[in-house]
Amino acid sequence: MAGGLTATLPIMSTVLTRADIAYFAGLRADQLKLLLNDRETFDATQAERVLTAVELFRSPASFARRVTAEWGEPWQPYDYLRYINDYLVRLADPEDPLDRLLITCPPRHGKSLFISTMLPAWYLNRYPDKRVILASYADEFAERWGRDVRNLMDVNSHILDVAVSKASSAGNRWDIAQHRGGMKTAGVGGQITGWGAHLFIIDDPGKDADDAFSLT
Repeated sequence: MAGGLTATLPIMSTVLTRADIAYFAGLRADQLKLLLNDRETFDATQAERVLTAVELFRSPASFARRVTAEWGEPWQPYDYLRYINDYLVRLADPEDPLDRLLITCPPRHGKSLFISTMLPAWYLNRYPDKRVILASYADEFAERWGRDVRNLMDVNSHILDVAVSKASSAGNRWDIAQHRGGMKTAGVGGQITGWGAHLFIIDDPGKDADDAFSLT
């Protein structure tokens, strides 16, 4: 059996559990490839199912590559985004001491797509009982990101481990079905009092240079 992994291989049912996914995601790339190519353990369909689940689970970058694979221009893991990705994984890990992160990039470098769309979607798929808040300079701008995350999860619901609740799916506030997690957005002066968050994202708190340098 591939790499001597038989003894520790989780017992899989027709449902791929979170424990299964975490196990496979914890394997080295060469171990996982060897295991999934062993047709005594997995047929091609099962192997693809496991690989997809691992990609969606492992990091925001692997998640982004998978959910945009069929886009006209799939998400590209440029070196600086891969560098940011390593810190985002640490930030999301409740056992890692890193608890805040400031990221600056030139305009049009994909920072907001990666951090304000892909990160929350990955985070809620991996931690469906966690809450996300995204704040920006205006309610409408913040809500756009909330709507994009919701739509991304809806479109990919056939491969994700979770789904957006139909009972609460507004762009600025929505929940994960059958879980306690979800997302809330707000602009400056918006209402987030009483809303807790495990992941809090601030994207463009000022709308322009005048706003950024204003003393008030």
